[in-house]
Amino acid sequence: MNEFNVCITFDTDADPKIENVYNKNSISFKSLDLGLEKIYKKFQEIEEKIEQKIPITWFVRADNQIQHEYGNYDFLFKKYSFFWEKVIKQNHEIQWHAHIYELLNEQWIFPRNDEYFFIQIKEIYNYLKKNTFSPQCIRMGEAYMNNNIMNFIRNLGILADSSALPGRVRRDHEKVFDWSKSQNFPYHPSISNYQDQTHVSGKFLEIPMNTIKMKTSYDEEPVLRYVNLSFIPELMYQGLNDFILNKGTLVSITHPFELFENFKINKGLISYNIDTLEKNILSLIRICKKNNKKINFLKISELINKY
Repeated sequence: MNEFNVCITFDTDADPKIENVYNKNSISFKSLDLGLEKIYKKFQEIEEKIEQKIPITWFVRADNQIQHEYGNYDFLFKKYSFFWEKVIKQNHEIQWHAHIYELLNEQWIFPRNDEYFFIQIKEIYNYLKKNTFSPQCIRMGEAYMNNNIMNFIRNLGILADSSALPGRVRRDHEKVFDWSKSQNFPYHPSISNYQDQTHVSGKFLEIPMNTIKMKTSYDEEPVLRYVNLSFIPELMYQGLNDFILNKGTLVSITHPFELFENFKINKGLISYNIDTLEKNILSLIRICKKNNKKINFLKISELINKY
């Protein structure tokens, strides 16, 4: 029987602020107050049901916006330290999530040059290593990446990036990223092209947030979206089946606020129901069994070690 690896990740993003927009100026984290313990307990219930442990990788935000608003880069680490300590004892882990924005005219926007990213990433990374933990993997906010930034991260000594959205590209007033040509599985990116795995130097790893095709009621055609355990299960089933049949590793990404009615902003894609976690995980297990694959749940660090 072939093995299929599943890495479940959560990003501790701020609460959504404006309908249908993940606003860069939102600095509220009420969803973490409401959701962290409930999510943890739900996974305990799922583990009992499937008789298998599910380690989670939590990508915790630490960036200049957090520092500006709350006084410390590691505010979320300190505020929820009891929770992080508890889940780490249960074989979960923490990695680094960074939304690098620039404050101009009292609005947070994407920086206009790479040098701003370099300064912020280096300063925050050094602070985390000295005061909090030494991250092995970074996930850039809103999937932002280019050759210069990836090589800067590589040269800092970070082992992996997990920002890729394979097959997706956006250039609009809200988001700017290009992963249109990247692989939909972990790969060692080229120094000259962050989306390519030829002419590779070193073991630095890109761990994509894997994408599958799904069609909502408001889509004219199926759309590539990342695998999110808060999405309505029926929308993902066929795409997951196709992915599991042809691939060996799946990295999902979910935000705590997407599991609770309190933060509902999207109708037709996100469930806003914590029970959806169980439905989607059971669906993954069933699909793997149907395709004669043994499912393994891994952390990001274990995925890095595999490559």
